[in-house]
Amino acid sequence: MNILKGEQFAPEFLRISPNNKIPAIVDPDGPDGQPISVFEFGAILLYLGEKTGRFLPAGLRERIPVLEWLMWQMGGFGPMPGQVHHFRTMRS
Repeated sequence: MNILKGEQFAPEFLRISPNNKIPAIVDPDGPDGQPISVFEFGAILLYLGEKTGRFLPAGLRERIPVLEWLMWQMGGFGPMPGQVHHFRTMRS
């Protein structure tokens, strides 16, 4: 995906990620054996954790720290590299 060429706006990619953002995945072996697309980092990680039975504990007590760190990454750290890239690219 070359975002400098605007490939994230291609109709084919927008069918996978309607907000034209990366990351997005297509799992050809999704639920019931049917393909499924998933966009947004947190949704992808939760999907993969549920699907594989790894990294996402079944017990609520054990699951809470995983969800806390996921939310921190999504809302705290996650946006920062994107902002750095944007402002470094846009400065004159």
